[in-house]
Amino acid sequence: MAELTWAHHFEAVSDIVEVGQEVTIVVLGVDVERERASFSLKALYPDPLEEFARVQFGRVVPGRVERVVRIGAFVQVHENFAGLVPIHELAERDADQPESVLQIDDEVMVEVAGINLHRRRILLSLRS
Repeated sequence: MAELTWAHHFEAVSDIVEVGQEVTIVVLGVDVERERASFSLKALYPDPLEEFARVQFGRVVPGRVERVVRIGAFVQVHENFAGLVPIHELAERDADQPESVLQIDDEVMVEVAGINLHRRRILLSLRS
């Protein structure tokens, strides 16, 4: 399912393709011994994280808090992905509890402080 779409959330394969639908795919590999092949639908489309990194790195962007966890908060900054605001980047003053600074569904402005394309991670900051 990882090769179906770049989308951040989807419930089932049927959210992306339907039975009987004709699709164009990229063949990723063939294992003749095991009689298996791997395909990609998303390889036909540009990676939205690469575009986001090119355009938004270093900028302040709007986002919505998805989850608040012990290490910080995950903020959705694009329809396909969210980034982490680590606890030390939550506020000018040290915040021991992320919940004291952010709540789920809070609308915030965050700086895109770092992007690791290989690991598909976005580092955000509220300090700017």
